[in-house]
Amino acid sequence: MYRYLNFIFILFLGTVVHAQTLVLDEPLRFLALGDSYTIGESVDENARWPVQLVDSLQSRGYRVDSLKIIATTGWRTDQLLQAIETQKPDGFNLVSLLIGVNNQYQGGALEVYKVEFEALLKKAIELAGGDRYKVFVLSIPDYAFTPFANGDTVITRELDAFNQINRSITNQYGVSYFHITDITRNGLKQPDLVAGDGLHPSEKMYALWVERIMEIIPNKNGITFSTPSPVGQISLPVVFIQRNDQLHIMPLFSPAHFYLYELGSGRLVLQYNLEPNTFNILNTSFLNQGIYLYSVVRNTYTRYTGKLFI
Repeated sequence: MYRYLNFIFILFLGTVVHAQTLVLDEPLRFLALGDSYTIGESVDENARWPVQLVDSLQSRGYRVDSLKIIATTGWRTDQLLQAIETQKPDGFNLVSLLIGVNNQYQGGALEVYKVEFEALLKKAIELAGGDRYKVFVLSIPDYAFTPFANGDTVITRELDAFNQINRSITNQYGVSYFHITDITRNGLKQPDLVAGDGLHPSEKMYALWVERIMEIIPNKNGITFSTPSPVGQISLPVVFIQRNDQLHIMPLFSPAHFYLYELGSGRLVLQYNLEPNTFNILNTSFLNQGIYLYSVVRNTYTRYTGKLFI
């Protein structure tokens, strides 16, 4: 039953479309791998972003069985690898990875980070039962925008280089990637985004990370899938109506882009620039009957995704 209710999300990175998916099997058993940002240095345990993510998933109707965090302040990629080998975690179906700030802070070489990050990503996939669709990566925050670093541009340039590596490797493995670095660059102009130590994120900052992740995760309480129904109805600000060989789509916000993919192959079969607050009529007569994946992309970080039965 629960396998049928898996949700598949498509992410778009830059101008190139990567057919990446994140599958949520219930009950969720979540393993979060990282460093100080994952263990939540200088915030309460309940304020850590993995804990907030679990709370958000539960509020949307997902059953979460467990959360395990393997992370320690100051860890580099090699130390996280060693900790995983020592602890030998097992039995997880959702795994996150956020690592690299200490490689940069301690002057580590980019080539070393590249090798060790790839090893960690492969390990994360292995820990998720060998399923890359149950793994996601977060970009490295930019601590230059904290009182500790006071806008040091060298830090920003170096972290950009590290993030370019982890993003490229993540894309190569078809794993979902969440860019949260831009959020952290508001730390100096919004002091409440920084914890009391003047360096790490606050509870409010972590909440913004979770919001970004949850943008592509539908509210299960508002979703119904019915085989006779032509459209899987989702509670979101996009209206779908299917009539004969046409799909009528109305985004109730700014202009957006519509993408439709074959479920099995991930092949893009239809795309359309949507005008807001009016029904955009798309011809679907050339499509075979079946289940398709759609994504309505509002901007770089806001997407509404789900399944269409045509």
